[in-house]
Amino acid sequence: MSEDKDPQAHGGLADTSEMLFVHPQAVREKLRGAYTSADFDRLGVDGPSHQATAEIGKKLIDLKINAAYIV
Repeated sequence: MSEDKDPQAHGGLADTSEMLFVHPQAVREKLRGAYTSADFDRLGVDGPSHQATAEIGKKLIDLKINAAYIV
């Protein structure tokens, strides 16, 4: 697995994983890839979306929900 320097980058690992969990039909599979910040101006994405999974997305969404209860 490659290092993701900004896991919250648009269209990156976290963003795509969360979408795969909550609304997988919205993820355009043919556009997933190992993007970097050099791709942002051209594509508007930055991060390894090819490594995203619904399982990772569930963990991230659960963390957000649990954090909301703490506040």
